[in-house]
Amino acid sequence: MPRSAVNTKKDYEFTTDRWLVTVLNTGSPFAGHAMIVVEGMESKIPNFFEQQLFVGQYDINALLEVDESSTVNINRKGKITTVRCFETNQYTREYKQYTSRSEYVTSVQAKAMIASIKEDRDVCESAQRGECEFPNFQLVGSNHFLSELDMGDNCASWCLKKLAVAGIGDGSGLSKPEVVARGWEGLCVIL
Repeated sequence: MPRSAVNTKKDYEFTTDRWLVTVLNTGSPFAGHAMIVVEGMESKIPNFFEQQLFVGQYDINALLEVDESSTVNINRKGKITTVRCFETNQYTREYKQYTSRSEYVTSVQAKAMIASIKEDRDVCESAQRGECEFPNFQLVGSNHFLSELDMGDNCASWCLKKLAVAGIGDGSGLSKPEVVARGWEGLCVIL
């Protein structure tokens, strides 16, 4: 079985049925950027019995609005302009230096999460064509005591919601009761 090249702190192995979902913080705990990386094995087409590596990296980009009326605004607002989806059959980036947390899911759960991410990407692409509005963004995310209801996510709260689609947590950063709580320490901590 292949071993994770994303989270090398433990011997994470994955197969065609058991995939690994990792949340990374690519910066400091207070000013980082959160992203999701998925590792798994999938059957090669057309030879179903031959397997190949699947590595997917997913995150968001946002454009903050300029608010000249406020000199100090902790919870700046903006729009999510891009959902980046990079999928390949090889590792193209070094991930092991980043703070991370990994969880096993089934390939079905991982693919459901990826489908949800791609739906968000499609909304952003439609907004770029002027067909709809861009999704809202707020710097502190949707789970912070300073956040405004329905005013959007930041990279960390967006990742948490996508993890919930795969059955990891409840979208707020809290573990589901049936999942052993391991904490999210070190991952894009928000004020």
